[in-house]
Amino acid sequence: MEFEVIGQSVQGRDLYEVVISHPGVDVDEVKEFRETMQVEPTASLQTIKDEPDFHVPILIIGGIHGNEFPGTDAVLELIERFAFEEDEETLAILDEHVLVFNVVNNPDGRELGTRQNANGFDLNRDHVTLSQPETMVNIDMIRDWNPMVLLDLHGFVIYDDDNPGLIEPTTHPHNPNYEHDLYLKWALPNAEAMEAELVTNRDQYETDRYRNMQGTYIHIAIWKTVGMIIHRFLHRCMRITTEYMVIR
Repeated sequence: MEFEVIGQSVQGRDLYEVVISHPGVDVDEVKEFRETMQVEPTASLQTIKDEPDFHVPILIIGGIHGNEFPGTDAVLELIERFAFEEDEETLAILDEHVLVFNVVNNPDGRELGTRQNANGFDLNRDHVTLSQPETMVNIDMIRDWNPMVLLDLHGFVIYDDDNPGLIEPTTHPHNPNYEHDLYLKWALPNAEAMEAELVTNRDQYETDRYRNMQGTYIHIAIWKTVGMIIHRFLHRCMRITTEYMVIR
């Protein structure tokens, strides 16, 4: 595991990048190969076939909205697990992936208990203007790692009993500049795996909260690129937004 300070917030709080990989993995080689994949995709596919020991970088960002505490809390739990646990599932994940964490993207908002950063900006609407230092940290991490998957961890979408949480992919992206066919190739199996998890462990989900859901449609202008998770499609990145619910 490695960690470093990769920037500061508006009020000067540190932003941390944590990288966890299997011992012996050269993360610089992982970055270089991801760059090669962008410009030489056919040759890269052959390389993977010949040398299947390829590690996929996954970027996990917590707390872009400061008062959505479960996102960063989940990141901390994931770091603890993958840094110290040695169960079969944990080791299998590290055998194939490099996990990169932006621990808390909005530390000022977390400290102040606000959705916005200390300048009053919603950082999840700043990925075209790029006006805030916390946003630039995200951009730098994307450019540095070229992650194949990005997990954006939020919280508190449970405003009432009718909205008990959210996990993507729920709808495909609608921006005409997105590569829908390439996205669906990976999004559909991803969604089916989520479905299998729900069915296999249905006892955990068959509660009154889920049985009585109403109004589950959540409107969002998904074509816009100002949000971090939507903007990532333009970087050929599979993104998943998760809104953790907290039972009150």
